[in-house]
Amino acid sequence: MLKSTADELLDIDKLVNEVVSQLSAKIEHINNLKQRLNLNTVLEIIMYIDINEEQSTPYLGHNSEVINFLHHTRTITDVDIYRYSSKKSKSNE
Repeated sequence: MLKSTADELLDIDKLVNEVVSQLSAKIEHINNLKQRLNLNTVLEIIMYIDINEEQSTPYLGHNSEVINFLHHTRTITDVDIYRYSSKKSKSNE
């Protein structure tokens, strides 16, 4: 599992690309394991969206290398999105 730092929170693509680059040479092995063990593969993306309008929101998209990997391994993408607010209320100031 890869975790992001505060600077990477907006660049989810960078994290997904890092995962795929580590696994892309293993497509045949992944598919053999999936078939032999009757497995499914999932690219799980968990996003925390700041509802504070003063903050940027993350961007999510896949480049052709990621799409190719997902296609060749028949991997589904599951995105879980959670909301939070970084804005301090006046009572906390």
